[in-house]
Amino acid sequence: PSSAVGNSLASRVKNIQAQIIGVYKNILWNSGTLSSGTIGDGSGNPEKSDDFALLEQFIRTSDKGPGLYISGDNVAEEWVTLSGAAAILLRSDWIPFNLLDGDHTNFGEAVSPLLTGSPDGHFYDGYSGYGERLIAYGSCALVNNFDVLQPTGVSIEEFPYPNAGPGNGAAVISTQTTNAQAAWATVILSGFSYHHIREAAVQYPPARVEHLRTILVYMGNIVPDASGVPGDGPRFANALFNAYPNPFNPETTIKYTIKERAHVSLKIYNVAGQLIRTLVDEVQDPDQIEPVRWDGANNAAQGVSSGVYFYKLVTKNFSRTKKVVHLK
Repeated sequence: PSSAVGNSLASRVKNIQAQIIGVYKNILWNSGTLSSGTIGDGSGNPEKSDDFALLEQFIRTSDKGPGLYISGDNVAEEWVTLSGAAAILLRSDWIPFNLLDGDHTNFGEAVSPLLTGSPDGHFYDGYSGYGERLIAYGSCALVNNFDVLQPTGVSIEEFPYPNAGPGNGAAVISTQTTNAQAAWATVILSGFSYHHIREAAVQYPPARVEHLRTILVYMGNIVPDASGVPGDGPRFANALFNAYPNPFNPETTIKYTIKERAHVSLKIYNVAGQLIRTLVDEVQDPDQIEPVRWDGANNAAQGVSSGVYFYKLVTKNFSRTKKVVHLK
């Protein structure tokens, strides 16, 4: 975006199916330090181009497992003021959030906060095997004001602000749901611009390279090692994603990924800890995993009652459990 001067993506795309949806798997949108015109909503206040309509249609209708990464110091702060229909729809259906503050320093955070991936988020279990750490560089000559986000609905917290603590103010949130084409759609919203990422410690590749790799892997891409870094091919992540739909009836889909070839167990348990259904129990390769559907039946092919159930993924050096609700 170029600060409301008619140079946005929607103003240049004449056929979204031919130029975007039918061609690209991911869109990475970075508005930097812009305070206005970050993503156009078609209202003319301030941007006439309806970029939100393009992004929402891309996420909703692509059959390629679409991914959308939005970053910028003031995207969320402007977003909550916009009246365009697609701006409202993208926020309500694909990345629901509340804005707690448009300036992280007013929220009691350091100018350049050190961010660590949340154990409940998907970035935490990346190929590196630990919570990703980075600094959102607020500078000193001119302090940048980063957005403070509160995930709602299907959104989850990826990076909490350190002073706020988990659940009380996030720098990055994300969602994964199925779209109109039954494809997994991933949306990530960052309250700070991608180009403000700095290293928390001396490292190579730089933190912004590692962060981008994490984002692309989360979006379902196979990503090679960074140039100049020795490696043994594509890297994958251990992750268990939110079941969708949830609550569900008659069936829900569970998506997961693994870091390396290993035995994988995916099982359903009731609130008493009793095994209800074994969905996966075999050795798998990371590049051959497909989403798994649970039809609400137990191992005897009998439908289970309404209530809360837990699905647990266990593989090499990784175990994660999440909740799903069955309704009749």
